[in-house]
Amino acid sequence: MEKVPSKTLAHGETEHQDDILRVGLSPLPVVTGRKPISNNQFVAKNKEGSLDVRLVNADVHIIQLFFMMTIAFFIMLAFLWGNVSLDMLYVVTPLYFAISMAVFIPFILNVKSQVGNVDEKLPFRFHSQKREVLFNYTNENKKIPIRPDLNGFHLIDPYPLAAMMLILAGLTFMLGDIRRGFYSWIFYSGLISFIIGLFPAYITSKPWLQYFKAKRGLKISVELFAVPWEEVYVEYLRGDGVNPWGMISLQNLTFSAPIPDHPEQERVLFSIPVYSKEEALSLYELFREYMEKGVSGIEHTAAGHISDHRGEYSREGYRQLIRKRMRETPFIFPFWWILNVITLRYFAHWYLEYLIDTLQEKAMAREDFIAWSQPIPEAEWRPMSPELQAANAQVEALYAQGLRWDSDEVQEVIQQYHR
Repeated sequence: MEKVPSKTLAHGETEHQDDILRVGLSPLPVVTGRKPISNNQFVAKNKEGSLDVRLVNADVHIIQLFFMMTIAFFIMLAFLWGNVSLDMLYVVTPLYFAISMAVFIPFILNVKSQVGNVDEKLPFRFHSQKREVLFNYTNENKKIPIRPDLNGFHLIDPYPLAAMMLILAGLTFMLGDIRRGFYSWIFYSGLISFIIGLFPAYITSKPWLQYFKAKRGLKISVELFAVPWEEVYVEYLRGDGVNPWGMISLQNLTFSAPIPDHPEQERVLFSIPVYSKEEALSLYELFREYMEKGVSGIEHTAAGHISDHRGEYSREGYRQLIRKRMRETPFIFPFWWILNVITLRYFAHWYLEYLIDTLQEKAMAREDFIAWSQPIPEAEWRPMSPELQAANAQVEALYAQGLRWDSDEVQEVIQQYHR
């Protein structure tokens, strides 16, 4: 469950504020005249014959990069420890241990975050025969505490810096003196430094102690609710900003709906990353066409051409790619294969298969989710509303004249049907 802007936009409305551009595409999902296309790794067909927006990015190259960076860090640690002589081991152990934990803990938290999100949450599902979207949100018995941000830690922060310097210096002095077999003033100086360092260490760790205390007794459940497709809020969002390498632009196609009977009137939101407004409109058209024309089967729409539930991310998909490469580029194939071995591509496919086909399948194995996803008799198929049919007919006539969705004439027609 996420916070969304209090003001929702109708189809065609635009808002530009604080470097964020918002363009409304629904409710009342009128055709935009774009070609329905999806190259997006978050969107997939499923075995029930409907569309999913899953929580896992099935881009193998991202997982490869994650694995390679992780291995590079661990190789650096191994090199660090391997080049320490036994005579110096007692002295450098505290510092090297701190460096190792600084690498290992973020890695564990990153993996836990990926696995936990997939294991606990469901994909958002589109059902064309019902013309509904199945949303899900986490319901908790008390407010979920915010985990302290590791990215906000800086070595120049006074308390973490003091704790690290005092504790590491204290341990180094004590271990070095014990190694020589003495308990001289060096040992007691180290002990005093260690004890003093516990105070800033406690202040540094206090937010984490409060976080774990607040989590005690927290119970979380995943709740489902279906929303008619014509009532789902769909927006294109673009946020511009600056990072150390220059200008950046984050763009999303966002779907949202209010939670029924929620005391605080909160909404559920999920977003699909895109690279441009045109891609967002084409992806939106894929969903719109499927929801309007896919009642007899997904194969009758552009969505039928996207990767199926067990797509290219799986190990079988990788084996098929290998066979294709061998046929089409036999001379380049050996170099391509060696590069993939070095970059751990097979393990990336295995990891994605574990996330999607094991963990997410486990999350979807619940009776209410399965029951809602089943095809329904043709007599129960929900038709398009007369209002949407009339709006589509008017704008398609304008498209036939060479006008586009952005044209004033088209927007005037859309505004007549604002909800």
